[in-house]
Amino acid sequence: MLQGTAEDTLLSRWYDSTAVYNIGLFKTVSDSADANPEYALELNENIAPDNHAEENEKAVNAIYIETWAVDSFELTTEQYDILYAIANENPLTGGTVVYAARVMLGLDIDDDESGSRLMQQVQENTSYSLVDNNIKLMPNPAKDMAVYSNKLEKNQRGTVNVYSKFGVKIQSYLLHESYNRVDINLQRLAQGIYFIKTEVDGKITDVRKLAVIK
Repeated sequence: MLQGTAEDTLLSRWYDSTAVYNIGLFKTVSDSADANPEYALELNENIAPDNHAEENEKAVNAIYIETWAVDSFELTTEQYDILYAIANENPLTGGTVVYAARVMLGLDIDDDESGSRLMQQVQENTSYSLVDNNIKLMPNPAKDMAVYSNKLEKNQRGTVNVYSKFGVKIQSYLLHESYNRVDINLQRLAQGIYFIKTEVDGKITDVRKLAVIK
């Protein structure tokens, strides 16, 4: 309905702009990150950000490709600091990749009127990794179903949550004391990478990657 109008001309110019071009490049990086990390990293390095949100996306992409994409969940101090700074930004100005940074660090942030507020601190160690060796997630990659198992101590309660790589919570399952087996239904999920986050008694104890294939 805007064809031939001044608005149509403006929209066409916007579509042909560097920012729109970058959107396509970032999507290619995202699609290639897990299948071909070297290619994705090279492509990501050659992107010239057009705004602050794209600067954030390029930074998070680089860290994701160098760590999570190759099944290494250990971050250097510099990588952690970069993700932490981005995670605490407002998504309206920092971009949707802010949510991805939060998931990678296992942070819950509340974006209220005064800005982002840290609700829960990540459990830190020397490598800044969040891995509970008692937790099993199989198979991985998975197609229709993944089985999550974990054992909680007496009187402990928790949840296991499934997030998209953009930080959107998709599924949530309750955990109780003693042995837990959770059948995570993947049939309605698109092919791609998802994050599985475990919280016990209000604390994040584990964050890991699950690859869904179709």
